[in-house]
Amino acid sequence: TGAGTLAFVVGFTAVDHASGAGISSSPGTTNILTILSSPPQLTATATAGGAPYASGSWTNQNVVVTFTCTPATGAVSSQIVTVASEGANQTVTTTCTDLAGNQTNGNFSGIDIDKTPSVLNYSATSGGQTYYGAVTAQPVTVTFTCTDPGGSGIAQAPAPQTFANDGLSQAATGVCT
Repeated sequence: TGAGTLAFVVGFTAVDHASGAGISSSPGTTNILTILSSPPQLTATATAGGAPYASGSWTNQNVVVTFTCTPATGAVSSQIVTVASEGANQTVTTTCTDLAGNQTNGNFSGIDIDKTPSVLNYSATSGGQTYYGAVTAQPVTVTFTCTDPGGSGIAQAPAPQTFANDGLSQAATGVCT
């Protein structure tokens, strides 16, 4: 199995059947035959934003998959596929073919891309009622909610913030990740 090279010599001699004498002959010609019986090897690597990308992890960058085809004999070749669309568990596939027509199919799956930022909403209450920003003697609690339209989910939402001290123009801040 694998690759092998066979060398053989071909020549001919013509013989007169009536007399048995050789009439002509040709010098031998060396021929080389290469046999490829093993399929080529196929490997896949991926990057996102220039850093290595691990299958099944979320990114907000394009994922670049490089397939490398290594035949038993002959030149190594590469195919680069860029995945830019958002979605979970995306797969790219390729076929590697050597000079003898042997093929190896391969894929890289688990590509998770979410380029859509999460959405942060907030609401405020004071004394159990919705608070709209007027001066109040009651503590004000600001509560945040996060949604992710891109599909990767929310890793961490900001905790509610309560303002109980006197002061004007106090601000609550929150970030969804």
